[in-house]
Amino acid sequence: MDPEYDAYIDAALSLNDLILTPDVRLEVAKQFALLAGMKATLEHEPIPADEEPANIYRL
Repeated sequence: MDPEYDAYIDAALSLNDLILTPDVRLEVAKQFALLAGMKATLEHEPIPADEEPANIYRL
């Protein structure tokens, strides 16, 4: 896993004082990676303000 994602996961866990299994921790890391990919896509191909809301899910 990317150390940057590890830091986010550690911060989230400390805020919630949770103990997660390695499988759940990996799933959280995957979600952070997915969000990072979506952010990069939006930065590269912004969605026009006049685009129909139904098309917002094109990512």
